[in-house]
Amino acid sequence: MKDSRAKLICLHHAGGGPSVFDHWVRTAPDGLDVTAPELPKHPDMAGRRLYRSADDLVPALAEHIAERVTEDGVDEQGDGHYVLFGQSMGGLLAYLVTRYFHERGGPLPKALAVASFAAPCIPWTDPTGPDAPDDVLVRRLHAIGGVPTWLVEHPGRLSPFLGLVRDDARLCGTYRHVPQSSRLPCQSMCSAGIEIPSLRKSPCTAGPKSRTRSR
Repeated sequence: MKDSRAKLICLHHAGGGPSVFDHWVRTAPDGLDVTAPELPKHPDMAGRRLYRSADDLVPALAEHIAERVTEDGVDEQGDGHYVLFGQSMGGLLAYLVTRYFHERGGPLPKALAVASFAAPCIPWTDPTGPDAPDDVLVRRLHAIGGVPTWLVEHPGRLSPFLGLVRDDARLCGTYRHVPQSSRLPCQSMCSAGIEIPSLRKSPCTAGPKSRTRSR
């Protein structure tokens, strides 16, 4: 494997974008490249995702990540010199991309890190569905800390962004877990992060955990 900087690839939460990791990008220590891919948006529908299911999105996302991390080569096992991190919905996608590489071949990360998302075997639930009226959806986002109070009084300002929220919520809600045939070969790290009311506790959440530090 060629000498290269280590990479941290970050996948954002539902309704978000790569800018949520701008601070990480700016303050990354020497020797570490922090990047956050942007999930594909629909070319003909403003404010909507191109892929609205995990089955459709994960292969495209895996291809994009593979191209990015293999620019400097891979090690003897074919693994990339990177860590894959996902927050909330991004945690589900990070797990699915890692599993995609494991099952179909691809540059596995040195470690998989997930924050603020339940184990994939737990169905994603939320009392407010993706088809709820704008004002109901905005109040729900406010209740879980995703929207400041002043914006609740002006839901029209959020309307252009709610399509992404709806598409991401539908992706999470329609995902159905199929057990793996074998364990992922890379190190996995989990952090509870910020409590999200829509995630219920279950024995499926049991497993190795590690402390993480947020910037």
